[in-house]
Amino acid sequence: MPSLSDEDSWRSALVAAANYDILRPETFRRPENKMRHLNQRQYQVAKAIKKLRSLGYTVAIKAGQAEIDLVEQKRISEDIEAHIKTAGGLKTADFLFRRLTKRYDPNQERYHTVRYTSTTGSDREPSCPISYLLNLCVKNVTATQVSSKAQVKVALKKAIKLATAYAAAFDLEPYNTFETLFHSGAKLTGFLQELSIYDAMFNLAQARPSSMEKELRNLFDWLEDDVSLQHFGWTVSQAAQVLRAIVEMSCDVRGPFRLTFNELASRLPDIEQSSIAAILSVFSHPIGTANRDYQLPYEQTKVDFWFKPLIEQTPNSSYILIDRSWCAPAFYEAVVSAVRDKVPETDNNIGLAFERLVKSELTAHGVRVVSGKYSVNGRDGECDAVIETATHIIFIEMKKKSLTRKARSGSDVDLFYDLCESLLAAQCQIGRHELLLVEHGRLDLHDGSSNHCIKLNGRAIERVALSPVEFGALQDRNVIEQILRTVMTSRLSATDRKNAVRVNKVRKKGEELLRQYEEMASLKPAAKASFMNYWFLSLGHLLTILQGVSTNDSFQSSLFKTRHITTGSMDFYFERSILTALT
Repeated sequence: MPSLSDEDSWRSALVAAANYDILRPETFRRPENKMRHLNQRQYQVAKAIKKLRSLGYTVAIKAGQAEIDLVEQKRISEDIEAHIKTAGGLKTADFLFRRLTKRYDPNQERYHTVRYTSTTGSDREPSCPISYLLNLCVKNVTATQVSSKAQVKVALKKAIKLATAYAAAFDLEPYNTFETLFHSGAKLTGFLQELSIYDAMFNLAQARPSSMEKELRNLFDWLEDDVSLQHFGWTVSQAAQVLRAIVEMSCDVRGPFRLTFNELASRLPDIEQSSIAAILSVFSHPIGTANRDYQLPYEQTKVDFWFKPLIEQTPNSSYILIDRSWCAPAFYEAVVSAVRDKVPETDNNIGLAFERLVKSELTAHGVRVVSGKYSVNGRDGECDAVIETATHIIFIEMKKKSLTRKARSGSDVDLFYDLCESLLAAQCQIGRHELLLVEHGRLDLHDGSSNHCIKLNGRAIERVALSPVEFGALQDRNVIEQILRTVMTSRLSATDRKNAVRVNKVRKKGEELLRQYEEMASLKPAAKASFMNYWFLSLGHLLTILQGVSTNDSFQSSLFKTRHITTGSMDFYFERSILTALT
């Protein structure tokens, strides 16, 4: 581009542009509706601001962004909550899940509440912040206000419209696929915050209900019955049976489901009622306590419903399961919280049990998996799981770190630290395996009872970081690439001393990944600068991939189903369901 002081060049350019506009006016003179189509995000945010102002709320515009002060945000949230109370928390939740029914995938046992983007623009309305509304419903599930059908209908409409406008004003929702790409350096932090807060407001964290019994049994297979009985009055096997009974009782229900102690006890005649009662006390929030302090959509540290799946409706008698898919992860959370308080080394034991569960599931689906320790020229390491096919070697490293509530609230330090302890730590480990394998052509693994020789033989390597729980959009493959590029090429630092240690740990992982990358480039100069073979999956993702798998090669084919195609939804399950339907 010529310098701004080069007036002659700029004058010629302006004359040429003016002449072009005369000859081809349709090129640049776009009608208003076309401009809205191409700038849908800005248009919908502006509409939301106008809507809030028309309802009497104060919304300022600063630096091109909507700004609602804390007092006004609380007023909006209180009004949304008042509408929910008028309709009834349970009725509102039932209404919202009935609206979601068309997005329910019976094969995956989950709702597809995803980002809908397009590469050419979009003419859709803003999404309803379903998770925000449901967490407020949980808070008010026992609201006893009596309203007529007409009042309920009006209240539901007002709650959804106000919550949708309020959420849209945060300017978190993407409409164009390219909005989710090409973030790096300083911009990545804000992007990751947007992703985590959007997930907390709009998306439902879910798990496959029918898999939870097996997961519970396997993740606590190390906990002896006598220890459990001594501390809790029940065993893990009994808790798993109660879980299974609840899942079976609610199998045909989308949304809220009521169950009673007597109904549950009648299905479990072999378990003493005192044990069932003790298990239900672990699984349920006492009346009026769930999400008691929650108000604003980004206050994820105040969302405690996640830790127990049931809400007590009448003391020790009847309970509410808000939705089986949405509440499924909380069965595990409830047990791990109870056990962690009483049993030392719970987290380490769960980590080891997680590895056993993954290997067991792979083996059960006909996938031959090997693991073990190695020592090459004084460099020691251990592979959690290795799967070989004719064309690829797939390394799987498992990390039990979860995404904390602070990270879900958008805390930048917590986001990067949680990713450091899961994605980055696993990829660093795999990087060490890969470098030694490429350099020496083989890795000799010893698992204590047998030896396994992994030979490269010109095969490609896939690198899978695996967590027991999900990180939402942070596990999208395009997002993973942006995270890895940023931590490898940017200088991360903390603005306050209390976070310096954690930020330095993230920075060191990035430096290690960069060293590995450069060393690999020296060993394989023809290697392309791509992160296509890097994965960040959850146990739920893996179980979905294993459906229909019976060999190592079919596992690779199933894994690769979403390797090269994306819909921009940033949701593994949704994209897999689309691609499965097409193939």
